[in-house]
Amino acid sequence: MGPMTKRDAARLLGIRFLLLFLIALFKEWILFTIFLIEFLGALSNIAVMLANYGYMPVLIKNEQIEISVQFSKKHSRMNERTRLRYLADIFYVKDGVISIGDYLIDIFYFLFKAYIIIIIVSYITGFLVWK
Repeated sequence: MGPMTKRDAARLLGIRFLLLFLIALFKEWILFTIFLIEFLGALSNIAVMLANYGYMPVLIKNEQIEISVQFSKKHSRMNERTRLRYLADIFYVKDGVISIGDYLIDIFYFLFKAYIIIIIVSYITGFLVWK
């Protein structure tokens, strides 16, 4: 897979927007909020990639990250011409570098799993947490 194209971006955002619309249509506001967080994370990542010709810029601070970026087909080294720097991969974590969009997507996964667990527990116990 090479750099992200505008067509890829439109497809990814279109699917997410349709899902948000369907959830809002059924007035599931808690689920809507959870998926809105994911949509904003994806939008952030796609925006920075499209602004940088389909590549996700990465702030390089050590050699290990630089080597992994050199062999990546979707990442590039951040330089002075990088657009939307604050949305790029700039936050160092244990396993590598992530962006604000990645944080939002991680928050989505946590909240969505918690939502599913609450639904299952309330179904099994018969105790409705919300209605």
